[in-house]
Amino acid sequence: MLIQWNDAWRVGNSAIDYDHQMLVNITNQLWDIKNNPRVRNAEIARILGQLVEYVKRHFEREEAIFLASDYPHKKEHIAMHRELTKVVEDIGVVFNREPDLLNFDEIMAFLKRWLMDHIVKHDMGYKDYIGEGATKKRRHVA
Repeated sequence: MLIQWNDAWRVGNSAIDYDHQMLVNITNQLWDIKNNPRVRNAEIARILGQLVEYVKRHFEREEAIFLASDYPHKKEHIAMHRELTKVVEDIGVVFNREPDLLNFDEIMAFLKRWLMDHIVKHDMGYKDYIGEGATKKRRHVA
């Protein structure tokens, strides 16, 4: 297992916490499958595609939640999301074209570092604004 989920990473919103756990699970699945010598590139491409789609859906959900709050760093946070989405999409494109060009150890190290860093440092910044026990002012989401 590449990443072990830690309950200390919970931001207090069940949808976002679930998404974060799913991103960890998909990343671990990619790690496991890449390290299996019997796995074909088509299966790796499928998991990469799943990761790309889940990243996009998660960011849409997360942004909708914090955009409806008084979270002060919305713009910067969305910019980080766009950057990661582009990187993950690019990994998928390169893999589909020329899988041998990618260093999967570097990719997995990047994904692990990014997930943990983003959740622990950046997503925790909106915890007080969006969590079920939020202490900062929240706007109603219709």
